[in-house]
Amino acid sequence: MTARRVSRPGWFDLVYRTNLVYNQCWEDPALDQEALDLGPGDRVLAITSAGCNVLDYALRGARVLAVDANPRQSHLLELKLAGIRTLRFEDFYALFGDGGSPRVVEIYAALRDRLSPEAAAFWDRAIRMFDPGRAPGSFYYGGTAGFFALMFRRYVDHVAKVRALMPEVLRGLGVTFPVGIVECQVTANTDGSYFRLHTDAGDNETHKRELTYVYYFNRMPLGFAGGELRVYDDEVHAGKLRRRDTFQTIAPEHNAIVFFHARVMHEVTAVSVPSREFRDSRFTVNGWVQRT
Repeated sequence: MTARRVSRPGWFDLVYRTNLVYNQCWEDPALDQEALDLGPGDRVLAITSAGCNVLDYALRGARVLAVDANPRQSHLLELKLAGIRTLRFEDFYALFGDGGSPRVVEIYAALRDRLSPEAAAFWDRAIRMFDPGRAPGSFYYGGTAGFFALMFRRYVDHVAKVRALMPEVLRGLGVTFPVGIVECQVTANTDGSYFRLHTDAGDNETHKRELTYVYYFNRMPLGFAGGELRVYDDEVHAGKLRRRDTFQTIAPEHNAIVFFHARVMHEVTAVSVPSREFRDSRFTVNGWVQRT
């Protein structure tokens, strides 16, 4: 349980007003075309989103007015329009098909003059999302929607392998138990967040938890400070397990995973995110390994 609660409007502002949310549209414009039968005589008012669908409507000859509460979505549509008008197919496809190019700075320079001052100012900072040599490695892992796509990839690539790692982990921790369900959740610790001292296994529905794991994936270089995991030493006193005052501190190192006994006391120190941007938060995929 975190000690800081963020209201719904606060989360909206944090995620929506400071980030490019959608890097592509998931809806199928072919269904819209079937329902609307758009043509040159039609006018369409549409939410911009990532610009994919409004461009498809325009291909049908319709006159499209794209609007969005998030100006970054309009900046993305501007970038696509400038690319259509300026770039060779190979360069355009590298950015919006493959999700990036090692030549992104050169490609961007060729179309920057076609952008509005507001869009140019945004992409001057954000064009690195198309650089495959920088985290997250693809434009399609950028933005809020891309972040969730990346989380799913992290789950597939790493968390889904937790069960396969169990023989090695059990040997390393010196424990043995029949492995059952592997629980999983994704956590984003924003500015000021922390976790109080607690244990992950109790006498209720969590009683089967034997191990806790934490997998870190963060932007590099780190956009936050703090967020260290403190795992406390324990001892048996009068037949009961109790916490000692000593602990081990584990830094949130990118692409690292930590396992420890679910019943030991642990906490997470306060996180400081100077930029206050969601993408700079402390991100983890964490969960618990149950016995059968």
